[in-house]
Amino acid sequence: MTLRDYLGRRDRALRARVENVWSVGEEIHNRQNRPDSNENGRRHVERVESNMWRLLNAASLQSKTVPNRSRLSPYELFIISCAACCHDFDKALKSALPAGFLHGSGSADFLTRNAAKLGLS
Repeated sequence: MTLRDYLGRRDRALRARVENVWSVGEEIHNRQNRPDSNENGRRHVERVESNMWRLLNAASLQSKTVPNRSRLSPYELFIISCAACCHDFDKALKSALPAGFLHGSGSADFLTRNAAKLGLS
């Protein structure tokens, strides 16, 4: 089961919203994909989401301090999926970024600027 499948079982509305984020991000993923590399693009961020989910599941089984996935709220699961989807949005544009810009800032900026369009508040 994927993170988004699990989210859909817990909250269909948030599953629809996260799919919207992934859909809107598709153009950015495609633009950043390099044919000679798996470094960027949709396939890469899907693996990132899968790895985050796998590590969260493994950690929750082995640790008393890491929250079990059933204790994560649907909103927290939504944020994890969005983070995976958007984490590289600014990476391929690094040469155009001002000095001192931190990788990841573009991802947060994208979500903030497009919150209404993505169905977020």
